[in-house]
Amino acid sequence: MLFLFAALVLAAATPDVGPPTVNGVFAQPDVCPGEGCDTTMWWRAKASVPLYKAPGSPRIIGYAKPGDRAAVRETLYWSHPQRGVVLIDAPPFKQGDVIYALIPEGEGYTTVWRRGEQLTLPPDDELDSQGRQVVQWNEAPRPDDIWWVKVRTSHGLTGWLKDPEAFACMGKLAGDENCVDAPQPKGRAAASQP
Repeated sequence: MLFLFAALVLAAATPDVGPPTVNGVFAQPDVCPGEGCDTTMWWRAKASVPLYKAPGSPRIIGYAKPGDRAAVRETLYWSHPQRGVVLIDAPPFKQGDVIYALIPEGEGYTTVWRRGEQLTLPPDDELDSQGRQVVQWNEAPRPDDIWWVKVRTSHGLTGWLKDPEAFACMGKLAGDENCVDAPQPKGRAAASQP
């Protein structure tokens, strides 16, 4: 108990500057969340999926229908940062650091924000090798994150997908067959895992 109190006192002395947000949302472009995520392949719709005019827009401009192919043009990951306090030294983090969970990377790794920089928090953030808790997370409820993906279908329709899941060929680990590279616009790098 004394240990937790000391960590919280130390955290109070550490500048708590969270990531830049608009209405509580941190927007990170060019992200492909999760292990094996791939935005360079033609994605193939397995169900009818709405295409939105813009991220956050309720306006549906069309649908990707089963069998349609879609090439990713850009991505935007909306997260609701979760605040945490580091309780013990766990390099590169120090006891008292205030961090914010931003984006899941896969295999339990998470991109976090600490004083203006993005770092990776390993999956063993709960307990260290001696069974001590590493991070005390704020457990307040928060909205789900949203992954927006701008695509151009093989029929020429361009729009935004919200949390796409009904597609084949979205990742190298999915085991989908007949996946091929999609044409990439000049200057566009594939979205990356954080």
